Amino acid sequence: MYSKVEKQDANLTKFLQRKHLDTQLFESTDGGVSIDSPIEAHSGWAFRHIYSVAYNGSKTQGLSRVHHGIQHVNRACMYVPVIANLYRKHGDKEALALTPELLKLIQIAVIFHDSAREGEEKDFWDLESALFIFNYFTKILKVNPTTATMIAEAMANKDHGADNHYVEHRLVQSNSGITWVSKGLTQPREKNIYQKLIHDADCLDIIRARNHFDATYLDFYQDIAKNNELAFEEMAKLISEARSIIDLQGDSRNQLNNKVKTLYECENGYKRSTETINDERHPLMYKLHERLLSEEELSRLPEQQLLDKSSVVYNPENGATAENLKVAMDEGKLFARGIGFPSATFTESKRKNRKESLADLELRKVLRRPGIATQTLKQAKRNVKDGNPFRSMTMIGTSSLYAGAGFLSLANLDQVQEIYLTDANTGRGKKLRDQNQALSEEGKIEKLAALHRNQKMGGSSRALAGYVDTHNEVLYHPRKYDAIFYTPDQAGLDKMGLGASKKNRFLSPLLQAIYLQNAYAVAAKVFNDKCRRLGKEEYLIEEWLPIYEYSGKHNYIRPAPEIKEEDVIAMWKELTLIFMKNILKKRCGYGKLKAMTIDNIKTLSIYQTLTMCIGSQLTNHPADNNYSHKLQNQIDTVILAKKEQLLFEKVQYIRKKIKQDPNTLLTKEVFFVLLNEPIIREEFKKEISQLIAEQLVDPRTFFNNLDPTAFAFDNTYLYNNYLLEDKEGAINTNPFTIKEYYKYSSIRLYELAKRLDLPEAIQIREAASTYAIDFDMKHAIRYNMPFRIIFDIYQVKKETKEEKTEQYKNRVSQPKKVNLREKVLAVGENNNPLLARLNRQIQPAELADPQLISPPKSKSLYQVFVENLGQEKMDHDPIFTKTLLKTRMTPGVAIIKDLTAINSFYCQKIMDTRYSSEKVKRELDLFYQDALDIRLSDNPSKQQMIDSAHKHFQHRDSKARILADALMVISSLFGVGLLVVAGRVLSGRTLFFSKAPTARETELRNSLQMG
Repeated sequence: MYSKVEKQDANLTKFLQRKHLDTQLFESTDGGVSIDSPIEAHSGWAFRHIYSVAYNGSKTQGLSRVHHGIQHVNRACMYVPVIANLYRKHGDKEALALTPELLKLIQIAVIFHDSAREGEEKDFWDLESALFIFNYFTKILKVNPTTATMIAEAMANKDHGADNHYVEHRLVQSNSGITWVSKGLTQPREKNIYQKLIHDADCLDIIRARNHFDATYLDFYQDIAKNNELAFEEMAKLISEARSIIDLQGDSRNQLNNKVKTLYECENGYKRSTETINDERHPLMYKLHERLLSEEELSRLPEQQLLDKSSVVYNPENGATAENLKVAMDEGKLFARGIGFPSATFTESKRKNRKESLADLELRKVLRRPGIATQTLKQAKRNVKDGNPFRSMTMIGTSSLYAGAGFLSLANLDQVQEIYLTDANTGRGKKLRDQNQALSEEGKIEKLAALHRNQKMGGSSRALAGYVDTHNEVLYHPRKYDAIFYTPDQAGLDKMGLGASKKNRFLSPLLQAIYLQNAYAVAAKVFNDKCRRLGKEEYLIEEWLPIYEYSGKHNYIRPAPEIKEEDVIAMWKELTLIFMKNILKKRCGYGKLKAMTIDNIKTLSIYQTLTMCIGSQLTNHPADNNYSHKLQNQIDTVILAKKEQLLFEKVQYIRKKIKQDPNTLLTKEVFFVLLNEPIIREEFKKEISQLIAEQLVDPRTFFNNLDPTAFAFDNTYLYNNYLLEDKEGAINTNPFTIKEYYKYSSIRLYELAKRLDLPEAIQIREAASTYAIDFDMKHAIRYNMPFRIIFDIYQVKKETKEEKTEQYKNRVSQPKKVNLREKVLAVGENNNPLLARLNRQIQPAELADPQLISPPKSKSLYQVFVENLGQEKMDHDPIFTKTLLKTRMTPGVAIIKDLTAINSFYCQKIMDTRYSSEKVKRELDLFYQDALDIRLSDNPSKQQMIDSAHKHFQHRDSKARILADALMVISSLFGVGLLVVAGRVLSGRTLFFSKAPTARETELRNSLQMG
């Protein structure tokens, strides 16, 4: 029966040391707890001594153990009596034989089941956790060793049989100590009730860490619920309630709320966890979690209350009453149609004169009827369209949704067209389907039942558009809607960052629902008026729809509270206040908020974006634009007042900070307010001038004093290109330049001095030029560069400094920008060994021909290269030849040099024996083709080439660094040429883009040095 036997010493002291726990942890004669202590006391002991200790000694956002801390084990402990009572309710003999004393020991064991963990994800420490519980039982609680061994082994073997892994662990005690003996089995051994309870309690709480839960892993499902419909419904209810409790405790998948989690990650966490259970929201767990119930007590439990079932049967004729919707949802007969961005319009519409919102478009199509002309570009079909076929909807109950608000429809089997367990990504717009493949009535019933059962067992998920989708999809043919919904749950669009944010997950969906309600009222009235005029009274519909709040996480649907106009104003005020406060926390937030219109504030508050592309390009609009003008004006007035108040409070706060400490002028928070408030700048003009003067005592140290670690050669361009020239417009309109330019204290001081017209601005400019010259010379001398190179750079920098400083003083318009590269080359390439040698390193000798550098414009690129390289060489390079033949780009100096550099790189690498493998050659070919195509395109991009290099070459090759060489060549393209490479050498940075120089790199650097 045994296939393999292994032994593992259970050295408790060694385990405790490795986990940074007290080695005398289980030796105390008085641990403050006994076998008679309540469960919360044992939980508190485990937290104080074990779970409060972080895995690696450092906490994550204030939590010692994010996913497997005391919060998780407390919940699992809480599930144990519930699962035990369900087993007892359905006649399991072992469960019926359980005693309260044994159940308590199992619960305590569950509290310790993750105690020996040293990390998240897969548990490699089950046996060590079981050893901890054995020692806690025998040494702290004085439990009989036989009983302690039984429970410890149950915990060690809780996953027995999972993934066909049949191993049995036994705890063996001898004179030499305790040993785990693990035996591989050829077939699984029947699990006992202790193993099942520990396993299912832990398994159920995995809801917090998976995209969707799979109930087939539960022992209760395999033993009973799989073939018992009542037990299945009870299991489904338990899963739903566990999901709800996990969410209430801030522990949902990808939605951790550490502020809430902290309330449960504490010594009295168990008591707080049990207080989460609500008799209305969690009826099954509420009735079964406190103790073992007798068979008689279990038989007397009213099933409808246990499962929160209504005695009323769903009736489609009863319409959208609260009770009927609840019953329909429980039976899988309520569908939701999410409408993302209901107030958005298409940026480019086929009809330029019609800008209807997405809500208006949806309603117009749903309300199409035969015999009533509809708006369409296809005139022949104006009178035959009926409803809106093949629309994506979701069966609700426990499912998440695509959007935070939308319409509800009581299911009509005739209108169901296809059913999927997950979002099938069927697309948008017109969904063409083969009508011959339409589902039969039996097929629909079968698939809907399968979907409903799947949802009860935990649902399904699918990776889609950069996020994980957990809603199902039903293709439906709606002809009317019965109600409107909104949800505080995270919807699919929220996951993409396009819907409600974390802080407004209730307000944003509700306001979108109100917009839909208004849009429906208008559309329904217009539709009914048309029907009456045409004598089509049979088509008349309700002119008002109620709003319902739905939550899949908490499995409820309930009427929204009555909403008055003052409530709407209050919601908009709160929603926009959250948004504006969040904006002010950002680097450039003050200026952004000050410049933002009220309409943009409303739009961004509710949708987070002004435009987006989801199938089509959309433009968002405020979700109050179908309110009355009076109400809109009231909302705008409230928001404007709050905006001005926030800006005023921010200015007052900044004033106070500067007065308390003038050095705060160096901080970004203060700077960005001063940048946008001329009056405040003038108010503190003296302090700004004084601060600059203090730093400019020695201009040569000005930049290093303010930004001691920020500068390298590549950063001096900020001073040359921005500080020494007036590029204010480019800086303040480009987010990248704002981030890069204003991150330096010295730059921020200069900007303030310039705007205040202080004389110190000129001094800073002079210091910048001096600093740049000194910096280049320092690195040239450090790396023993030839004197001639130092002189060349010094002359160019000096001339640049003198010219630009004079221009600034005289306030004259700037001439054409000085091209540093041209000046260096003008000194003479023959007199500059560095540039000459770098040219030889990158470009092949064949390119020395002057005719190639200045080709006749009448010739094609292909002809130029054939004449200079020869037809034979071109024939041996089919990639290069074919690419040149198909391009229409005319020859030019820059393009020829770039193509030659790319060609040279490819030729060198393809001939290199270190790259002889077919795989490397194939990647070289692919990169070569990409690089040529990108350079010869209408809009060539260096970033595209860099991405291609990273795609095809590994960052660190064991034999040679091909990626680094590719990046070096790319850096020399697009007119930058060899100056970039020269700059890297002068600055002391590695030539091949790696921190540790390679042997080839060192060899090249040595060849550049003289004597």
